[in-house]
Amino acid sequence: MSKYPQPTDQPPGVVKLYECRLSYAALDKPVAFEEVKPPKYKCDFLLPKGTPATEANLEALKAAKERVMKEKWGEIVKLGSDRVCIKDGDKLTKSDGTPREEAKGHWVVTASEDDAPLLVNEKGTQASPGALYSGAWGHAIINLWCQDNNYGRRLNANLKGVQKVRDDDRFGGQGIDVQGM
Repeated sequence: MSKYPQPTDQPPGVVKLYECRLSYAALDKPVAFEEVKPPKYKCDFLLPKGTPATEANLEALKAAKERVMKEKWGEIVKLGSDRVCIKDGDKLTKSDGTPREEAKGHWVVTASEDDAPLLVNEKGTQASPGALYSGAWGHAIINLWCQDNNYGRRLNANLKGVQKVRDDDRFGGQGIDVQGM
């Protein structure tokens, strides 16, 4: 049995990501990332390049991508890197054009959802608010799907659940201590 098993009896796009670091995590409440779009729950999952978990993740993502593309379009379609939810973190930049330092050396999978995802802690029980933050490590369940509309063809991912597996330094520094206000 694989150390990184994938869910069975699920839709063709469902993938479990192992040992990924959370970035731009909006998991407790939805956030509007563009003024014209409704708020969503969202997270970028950083997959460290060259690890056994990441190799298993990439293999599962490729298989799911092929399944959903064949189901939607009858063939595997080559999409531009700006049209796919899986990106090379070494090439990612912020809106101001500067490199996304936290993404260097990683593959980045972006997933979002209108409905709140299932959030669990290290023990597998419901996570308390704020427990899953940008910088923490976890596993995630996502569902890849193909978009084909007036915005064009894309490969997107819905965010279904995240389990925290360990703490690490927060991205963006520590929060503000408001005790004693």
